[in-house]
Amino acid sequence: MANICFFALLLSVCDGGTATCIQADEVWNASFDGPICIEGDLVVTGRRSEDLSFIEQVEAIEGSLWVHDNPDLTVLPRWPSLVRIDGALSISENPVLAVVQGFPALQELGGELYVAENPALLELALATKLPAVGSLFLAINSSLVEFHGLPALTQVKGDIRIAFNQSLATMSLPALVSVGGDFFLTANSALQTADFSRLRSTQRWTIEDNAALTSLSGFGALERITVAVVENNDALTQISWTAADVSRLFIASNAELAGVFASSSALPDHIFIEHNPELLALSGFSGVEVLEALRVDGNDKLAEISALGGLTRVGMLQVTRNSALVGPVEWFPRLEETTGDVWIFGNPGLDPAAVENLLARISVAGTTRVGDNSGEDTVFEPCPWPEDGICDAALGIRGRGTELCLTDPEDCNA
Repeated sequence: MANICFFALLLSVCDGGTATCIQADEVWNASFDGPICIEGDLVVTGRRSEDLSFIEQVEAIEGSLWVHDNPDLTVLPRWPSLVRIDGALSISENPVLAVVQGFPALQELGGELYVAENPALLELALATKLPAVGSLFLAINSSLVEFHGLPALTQVKGDIRIAFNQSLATMSLPALVSVGGDFFLTANSALQTADFSRLRSTQRWTIEDNAALTSLSGFGALERITVAVVENNDALTQISWTAADVSRLFIASNAELAGVFASSSALPDHIFIEHNPELLALSGFSGVEVLEALRVDGNDKLAEISALGGLTRVGMLQVTRNSALVGPVEWFPRLEETTGDVWIFGNPGLDPAAVENLLARISVAGTTRVGDNSGEDTVFEPCPWPEDGICDAALGIRGRGTELCLTDPEDCNA
């Protein structure tokens, strides 16, 4: 900086304002009259609440604010005047910290917002006026029940990770519109409701391992996503999918999921519906004509997949191990070609004639693996697909195989 602070000898001005400019380590040694601006990183460690009387006067930090490893800090007092932090704001590993009273004046944060590993944290207030952050990390705060700490936040430039907050019941960022990186809402075992009702775009969007989450209605404005993952959410019963621009849609292992509905505007490039044991129906998807990949695997109660009746071309097509699947007989009525492999096997209710009719009228560019459908006991020996990297016996070193071959040593033991 142009101004060099000589504490107690020379008063200088931060940022052209009226605040006294001081070095970060000087805040612990003296009292101040009027507002102060801190140069460099302010590190609060090994402190108690009574050590923090100076924070009422802090208007700016020209670095980061780190609050960590304070074994006796139970309350982080309000920072009533702090308007700007040029770096990050981090509150972490404070074993008895129960209350963060917040930053009501904060309007600029140049780096990430990180609140993690505060096991006693019950009340978390942050910044009511803050419009944007570099990234947001809220994780491993096992006692935190409710969070409404950023009502004005519209943009996260990087990633959001909200994870392993075992007591968190509600999560709300109602003004958030865009996330420049990835969005993760994972392993919040008590989470029942999530309000991100204005969020329109992100990269990877992952909703995973939230055992109490019953609905995704709080994400109704989503439009653009690169990859969408909804996995292992045990209480989720319905998914209504409206996002038009999504590359990969992956819905898997949701124990109570009964229905997936997609609007006509939903046009994913890849669809993977896997291992949802209570799934009864897929509906919608009426606008989907071309897919790079379709996999419907291991959904024990799914009887039909007529929702994708408008499909004309697909890359990879896999319909496997769906115990209740029966068709319909005229399935994929508009499908003309696949540019990759076709796998239709292990569906004990599916009439082999329906499979044969489908294969007779479409062009298949890749490998066809068909068998073990209704009334069939398919075992090839020798295996017709050697050395393609896919195990076709019952079990390989990477897990379950297709079970269409008695042995497949080249691919199952490699």
